[in-house]
Amino acid sequence: EQSGYTRKVAQILAKHIKERRMEEADLFLDEGYIFGPEGEGFERINLACPKNILMEALERLKRV
Repeated sequence: EQSGYTRKVAQILAKHIKERRMEEADLFLDEGYIFGPEGEGFERINLACPKNILMEALERLKRV
């Protein structure tokens, strides 16, 4: 199990990554914890869109 300090550092890093992704790639992913404790540490992307939109989003994500 993570120590309180390690968990806090991980939360700060995750927040920074999320903010960068939103600002630089204009993407928002669902944080895994909203799907239950086993989802913590994961993120989900909506794939229910046309393939060209998904490919464009993945290219933006790759540049961040």
